[in-house]
Amino acid sequence: MEVKIKLNGGIMPKKAHPSDAAFDLYVPEDVEIKRGRQVVDLKFSMELPKGYAATIQPRSGFSAKGMEVEILEDIAGTGVETSYYERISGDVTRGLVDENYRGSVGVIIKVDEEFYGHQRWILKKGTRIAQMQIVEVPQVELIEVDELSDTDRGEGGFGHTGTR
Repeated sequence: MEVKIKLNGGIMPKKAHPSDAAFDLYVPEDVEIKRGRQVVDLKFSMELPKGYAATIQPRSGFSAKGMEVEILEDIAGTGVETSYYERISGDVTRGLVDENYRGSVGVIIKVDEEFYGHQRWILKKGTRIAQMQIVEVPQVELIEVDELSDTDRGEGGFGHTGTR
């Protein structure tokens, strides 16, 4: 199966190992980020085969350790910036690309970290920011009914079997 990728200044998604379930997605250029939610444009578009979608999801390393950014800090308001790298509290929010979408693919990030007005946070070009999995989408029809069949579980949910 082929997925057509049109690079618009972006970096081609790649698998680190042939058996990986998902493709790594890369920041195409240095991007300044802020606290809260924002979309990082990956600067590529794609054509998925009929019956397929792409899920955009966090990388486990970012989820466990935070996002690594370059912090540019103005020393005492002098206009002279110093630079260092740090992990900040932030992560990728899941997204979905439908088969008929042809626009630029983006990654939604949410940064929880507080920052100071004299700092700028930069996601560096080439950072593996997220992963993309190509999944088959079955064609289903939702049908309204008055009753559902019984099961052993029934309506139990949200920890009904205990929390340990």
